[in-house]
Amino acid sequence: MAQTAVEWLVEQIKSDQNQKALSPNEWMQVIEQAKAMEKEQSNEIHKLKAIIEFYEQGCGIEGCKATEPHVH
Repeated sequence: MAQTAVEWLVEQIKSDQNQKALSPNEWMQVIEQAKAMEKEQSNEIHKLKAIIEFYEQGCGIEGCKATEPHVH
């Protein structure tokens, strides 16, 4: 399973404690990177939910029984 943004951030914190203290500016960069990762993961979740919804509800055309992506 892929690492979440929070798990990645925790690893960065643990790594920093064992090596050197990051400057406030460096920590801001780490936090911004974690936020970007979280946004990307959220977008992927929304895409997967849309795919699942399509398969559960169909294409929206009344009477259509197709279970695979298609065009009318």
